[in-house]
This record gives sequence, C-alpha cells and structure tokens, in this order.
Amino acid sequence: MSVIHPQDDEFIESLGRFIDANAMLPGGAGVVLAVSGGADSVALLAAMNALADQPGREYRLIVAHLNHLIRPSAGDDATFVAELAKRLSLPCVIGQADVPALAEQLGQGVEQAGRMARYEFLLKAARDNAAGFVATGHHADDNVETILYRIFRGTALKGLAGMPLRRPLLEGRQTAAAQPVMLIRPMLQSRRDEIEAFCTRQGLPWQTDESNTDTTYRRNFIRHDLLDMLRQKLNPRVDEAILRLAQTAGEIDEYLTAQAGNVLDEATISSCDNPDNRAVELRAQTLADLPAALRTAAIRLAMERLGVPMRSLGFDRIADATAVALPDGPTCANLPGHCRIRRDGEKLIIEIAAANDDDSLNPSAEQIPLNCPGTTALPDGACIRCKIIPFDPATFDAHR
Repeated sequence: MSVIHPQDDEFIESLGRFIDANAMLPGGAGVVLAVSGGADSVALLAAMNALADQPGREYRLIVAHLNHLIRPSAGDDATFVAELAKRLSLPCVIGQADVPALAEQLGQGVEQAGRMARYEFLLKAARDNAAGFVATGHHADDNVETILYRIFRGTALKGLAGMPLRRPLLEGRQTAAAQPVMLIRPMLQSRRDEIEAFCTRQGLPWQTDESNTDTTYRRNFIRHDLLDMLRQKLNPRVDEAILRLAQTAGEIDEYLTAQAGNVLDEATISSCDNPDNRAVELRAQTLADLPAALRTAAIRLAMERLGVPMRSLGFDRIADATAVALPDGPTCANLPGHCRIRRDGEKLIIEIAAANDDDSLNPSAEQIPLNCPGTTALPDGACIRCKIIPFDPATFDAHR
C-alpha cells in the first residue's frame, strides 16, 4: 500500500469533511482503526492515514485486528493486516478469540458473540495504547442492513435511527473515573460501491471473507436475499428510502431525548454518582403524568446516565421499567447491569448495586414454575414471558 495524499482523491476529502462537520475527532487524537482486511476497513485505513498528517489533525493511528477463529483462512487475514500496517509504519495489535466456543459458552449466535469479542478487544487495544477513539469501517449499506434487522427483530425509535456516528464503547462498563473510549464511524455516509471504487482507483488490495456469502447468517440473508428482493419487487431505491427514514427517526429521537432531559431536571429529587451506590430519585407523579413516549424517553435517559447497559434491554424490559412509574403498575423491576427500578411512595428510585452486592437485587432462591407459553410473575415484581416458536433447523444451526 503506497502513501496516499488527501488531495489525490475526492473520497478522502469527503471523509475529512464528514469528520470535521460532525466533530468526530480532535487534533492529536489517538485512534484505533478496526481493520478486518476487507475493502471497507482497508479504505478506512488508507484514508485515515492520508488525513492523519494534515495540519490541525495529527492523528496518532493504531491498527487493530482480531482473528475470530471461525474460518481456516482467518490467519491469512491477520497476516495481511499486519503487513499493511508495517508498510505504513503504523503500530499494529493482532489478537484472537475463539468465537465459536464463546458463542456456545454464552448460548448466543456466532454473530453476536463475535461482535462482543471484537469490541472487548478494540477497547483493550485503545486502553493499552492510550487512545481515546476506536474507528470502524461501517458504511451506509451496513446501516441499511442494521435498520432492517432491527425492524424485523423489533425496535423502538432509537433503533430505527440506525447506527450512531459515535457512542461510548461498551457503555455501562466504564468506571466513574475512566474517560470513555468513543466508538466512531467516519464512513457512515459512504456507500459500499463508492468504497470499493476508491480501493480500485488507488490500487489497494483487500481480503474477501468467503463466509460473507453464507446466507444462513442473518445479516448476509438481509444483504444478498432480502434487499435484492425489495429492490426488484418494491423499490429499486429502497436503500435510500430506509436511510431517509432513519434520518427522520434520528431527528425525532434527538428532540425527544432533549425533552426527556428537561423532564429529568424537573423530576429529580436527588442523585448519587458514587461508584458503589449509583442512584437517582425521581418524582413518580411527574413521570406518570407525561405522555407515554416522553415518560419512556425520560426513564431511558435516567438509566443511561447511571450506566445501565441499554443494549441488553429489549422492548419488554423497557416497558417493565416504565410501568413502575404508574400508580397501578408493579412496584419494582430488576434489570440487567445490577439495576433495579422501584416505586417508594411518591418517589421512583433507579439504583445500581455494586457488582458484589447481588443480595440487594436477588431474593433468596426458590423454584418457580414457568408458564410456557405465558407470563410468570416473580416475587420482586419482574416477570418472565415465554413463547414457543416453530423449529427452523437452518436458524438453529447458524446459532450453535
């Protein structure tokens, strides 16, 4: 890979303008670049390296690659990325994780386990290299696929808005004293064909992951089968339509979040940000009097501020949490991340217990028969909903 200068290609200039317009990176920032070896990440590496030495930028770049041990050829990708970094005189961190074993251990799909392992690795690479940012090669086509997946899985307004340009990496896991590492997506405005055209123009090599054509994986099915069908049968420009929908959803969510912040200012009685006792006390009636959408946004924002791992909360868990604010709702609900939300008289209390203080959130164990299908109420006010779905061998095998 030869050195590419920003003025040599409109793609690089466009990337720089996008970074600046969205205030993604300050000058002198340390940035870990997630490089898989595919066209997207190679383009990210080449473009960011071209921008890094511009006056006012002076980015300090670190290349990072995780071998997921899924494919026999994955070791070739690691060697390829290390060679790219060497040719650009950039430091490179290579790691590996047995993602299939992790998926089996956690009872998750390979895609989900891989995502978790990847971000854990990238966060560690950033911490070890004193970098405040991790940049990925996600682009507009990835965003379309993500939005569609969320729609069919079930999502709220925030999910419909698609991938954020930036977010704290592994939110809810930062300590109060730690400066969060920010995940950024500098190529989120770029389309896949633009990225590959840039690589071709500049003579940039890339690796091809043969598993990307395996449609037993959900994202590949959306990319190769579902989107192709939608373009042919419904709208040849369905991608643009989905991205416009995401933009509108994002604007509405941004407004709703701002209003939720105003509500919390009015409803907050007290708060504590001690790492061993994070909690906020809110006026329950103030929240109960709100329209449902704003009440949900306010409670979500309160939990986010406390560091609740929001990615582990689905629609039902959010509904359980917001129901506690209502006079005729349950009195408490336990949530992931050692979080409990409870109503105490006129107060709604959201609290995070210390990781070693499980007794505060978990009553003494007892056997409770589950209604399946159906809903089972638990003594602490939470509930478990079970349903039976048809067995699909292909889906089952993809998540083994």
